[in-house]
Amino acid sequence: MWTDDLSLWEDTAKKSPNKSRVFNNLGYWGYYKTNKTDKAYEAYIRAIRLNPKNANAYNNLGMIYTDKGLIDEAIEYYKVAVQLNPRLRFALYNLGLSYETKGIDYKAIEYYKNFIDLDPESSVGHLRLGIMYLKVGNIEKAYNEFSTVLNIDPNDFEAKRFIHYISRINARKNNIK
Repeated sequence: MWTDDLSLWEDTAKKSPNKSRVFNNLGYWGYYKTNKTDKAYEAYIRAIRLNPKNANAYNNLGMIYTDKGLIDEAIEYYKVAVQLNPRLRFALYNLGLSYETKGIDYKAIEYYKNFIDLDPESSVGHLRLGIMYLKVGNIEKAYNEFSTVLNIDPNDFEAKRFIHYISRINARKNNIK
């Protein structure tokens, strides 16, 4: 009956034209994932009109703005998503990425930590937090985050690379003393 996510969600939207979740899913699975961002945007707006408390739709609108490089606008949508659902992990992660992109390190760290509180097994969350700690000069916390990544995924190349980098920094410090 359905050949792909788009046909599934378009059919569902026809059958359930007043369901916010359906339009959010149509926007994400049917349009956003196939790079039809204008149609995704329209679907998310409709989802919000149907349910102004649909946190996922606000998060997804933020992703569209992020993709367009409009980080300030994206942050506003992510913040609404988190206000509506403080446990929406992806909105917290997206806020971390957005603040990291803007160079607002303390905010990026705050949101990555909040994300990890909800998803402690997320290697990507620990990796991003480790990178931020490294950026602000907190080598010990960075090392701990990269070690956590390797506990979760022992084959994570980036975490191994950062551990090696930190080891070289520490070796240089020891040689100077």
